[in-house]
Amino acid sequence: MPISPRERLASLKALLEQDPNDAFVHYGVADAYYKLEDLEKCVEHVAIYLKLADDEGAVYRIWGHALLRLGRMEEARQAFEKGVEAAERHNHPGMAEEYRDTIEQEFE
Repeated sequence: MPISPRERLASLKALLEQDPNDAFVHYGVADAYYKLEDLEKCVEHVAIYLKLADDEGAVYRIWGHALLRLGRMEEARQAFEKGVEAAERHNHPGMAEEYRDTIEQEFE
């Protein structure tokens, strides 16, 4: 039986208690909060993750969409722009194009 988003979040939070500087656990926590629609906490954990790790671009998807759903439009645009930069820096052209498309659809 698959684990529920709440159970996954509880497990990840327990891991954070053991190591609060584990970047990838923060990523997982952010993703879990996004799926649970706790967007403020999602954004909070993305910010912590990005202080600890150089993301290849994927985290900017949930960060940008969470900010959009919160109505924080300028921050959302910046998140997607940073996602383009990260994706290009790590040679993920498809991801960069996805973010450019989102910017065009949402902000232009």
